[in-house]
Amino acid sequence: MRLALYSLLFLGLLTAHLNADIIDAVATPTTPGSVHYSFTLNGFNLLQYQVLDIAFSPSTYSALSDASAPAGFSTTIDPINTPPGAPGDFLIEALTSNPPLTPVSLGIDAKLVGSGGLGPLQFTVDQFNSSGVNQGAVKGASGITTDSAVPEPAGVSLVVLGLLAAFILGSRWRHRDNPIQSRIS
Repeated sequence: MRLALYSLLFLGLLTAHLNADIIDAVATPTTPGSVHYSFTLNGFNLLQYQVLDIAFSPSTYSALSDASAPAGFSTTIDPINTPPGAPGDFLIEALTSNPPLTPVSLGIDAKLVGSGGLGPLQFTVDQFNSSGVNQGAVKGASGITTDSAVPEPAGVSLVVLGLLAAFILGSRWRHRDNPIQSRIS
């Protein structure tokens, strides 16, 4: 009985981490000194009046252009260095709740300042009302983008979940074969 209780508790903790808000970013070189970013949202959908804000540091990027998104979204580029030293932002607004979004359907071109590493980008999701007034950041919907080549935490959790299920089933079969031992535990 204790094993079942601990197993349920552990499974509950694992599933809490399966829905992490993750944005995979893939940077593909286009011309010397420029890249095209493609983004994939994992673990969340944008609701109406929510805006995904992906920040680009002025120490790495000098310009943003050619923002793209599927139907149901609008995009805005907040220029780099306006005011001086401020990051540029790629803003994606959901025009309806949960508009369909395919992998890498969000994208933007960026010019690089130098030859340094690109690194992750910071993102937040802000909630606006129907009048366009910012109501603040959506709780838990912020972080940094990940490179899609790195395993996602949800994928690792699924492997651990599978191993735990195998352990529980193996333990139950062992106890079933030994009736005295199954009465003790």
